[in-house]
Amino acid sequence: MINHSLIPPAGLWSNATMRGNPDIAAMGVNFPIVFKGLTVPESGTSAAAPTAAALFALWNAVRLSRGQSPIGYVSPLLYSLAASRGDGANAAFNLVSVGNNVMSPCVYGWYCLANATWSPVTGLGTLRWNVLSQ
Repeated sequence: MINHSLIPPAGLWSNATMRGNPDIAAMGVNFPIVFKGLTVPESGTSAAAPTAAALFALWNAVRLSRGQSPIGYVSPLLYSLAASRGDGANAAFNLVSVGNNVMSPCVYGWYCLANATWSPVTGLGTLRWNVLSQ
C-alpha cells in the first residue's frame, strides 16, 4: 500500500542538474545483451532504463491508436496515477519492497533501502502494464 504522505513534493528530489531519485523502478538484472559479438549479462540502469523507455513507447502507441494524446512529460502523470488508482487490482504500480542502492549514496548521504511504499530507491514501484494499457 502506498503511503501517500511519504511521496515527496515535486522537485524535492532533483537538483540543478535534474538528477535525482527514480520516479519508478524496472527490472534491471542479468539482461542478455550482445557486446563485441558475445552475449553477456547486463545489470543496473543500463538495463532498466531501456525497459522503462520501451513501456512508455508502447503506452504512447496504445494511447495514439485510441485517438488519445501522448503521455508527454511523464512524472506528473505517474504521481497522479499513484494518488488516484490506489492499491490492489487497479493500482498502476507494483510496490518493490526488497532492494537497495548500495552502489551510490542516497541524497541524504547514506544508503537507502526499498520499502513497501514510495522509496528513494524504487520510486513508486514498477509499472503495471495490464492496468496502464487499459
